[in-house]
Amino acid sequence: MRITTPYLYLAAFDSNTHGERGLSEGEGLYKVNTTTKETLKWVEKGCSAGEPVFVAAPSAIREDEGVVLAVVLDHAHHDSFLLVLDAGSFKEIARARAPHLIPNGFHGQYFQL
Repeated sequence: MRITTPYLYLAAFDSNTHGERGLSEGEGLYKVNTTTKETLKWVEKGCSAGEPVFVAAPSAIREDEGVVLAVVLDHAHHDSFLLVLDAGSFKEIARARAPHLIPNGFHGQYFQL
């Protein structure tokens, strides 16, 4: 029997903080251990993160073995980037910049053609 620890990954927003042109700036990304209540946080000034998505490592044993991906609006540079965090430590592994802003979404985006 495999024993797992339930983790929750989320983005939090502060509705009282506004960046340029009234854009809401996020407070950051969080990893919460729902059993111990331990919380890890990623934050960068001037950035608003979208919904984080956990991607398990192919040979994962621990529940938090993998990466967390999130699209982040960078208000200071007027562009966006894909943030890659190590799911275990919640430390940044990499980022891939886009040459433009990508709006934050929630639970995916769907378009009718």
